[in-house]
Amino acid sequence: MNPIRAIFSRLGAMGDAIASGWRKLMIRLRYENVTFGRQVRVDRNVLIRTSDGGRIAIGDNTHIWPGAILDARNGEITIGDRGLVNAGCYIVSTRRIHIGCDALIAEYVTIRDQDHEYADPSRPYSDQGRIDGEIVIGDNVWLGAKVTVTRDVQIADGTIVGANSVVTRSLSGARIFAGAPARPLETGGSRP
Repeated sequence: MNPIRAIFSRLGAMGDAIASGWRKLMIRLRYENVTFGRQVRVDRNVLIRTSDGGRIAIGDNTHIWPGAILDARNGEITIGDRGLVNAGCYIVSTRRIHIGCDALIAEYVTIRDQDHEYADPSRPYSDQGRIDGEIVIGDNVWLGAKVTVTRDVQIADGTIVGANSVVTRSLSGARIFAGAPARPLETGGSRP
């Protein structure tokens, strides 16, 4: 690499680290229930917030890309070490969402541990309350772009969920799932 280009590359990386540190400081000053591990990178236009006693903990060496939203409304969001939450993701908890270590969360993934009640068709859905649940996403899980994960779901370690899939029930046993609702495509090993 050209020495001058290398210098500018290092300066750019230092600037990114300083900007990320500033963003984390501003989040921590505003929301005391947010904790960051070592070397967490928070890019621009990221919204991390808590309310009503909610908590967010982000593990070491995790990267939160631009435009991601992490919102703990009386719930808890934990993300393990070496995770990646890509651009435009929306993770909102009113109870508990746990994402394990080495998780790859691709662009525009939605993870929500609650639904609106809908039992009484004569009343607006917004007036009927919520049904809260829990979501546990294991270690080394890859959620493809635009995946949606709903409440009361567990996703086993090492699982891959294909792009645009909707996870409405727990996933285990197979390695690759896809579809709406997500269903097994492969049981492990290498692709044919």
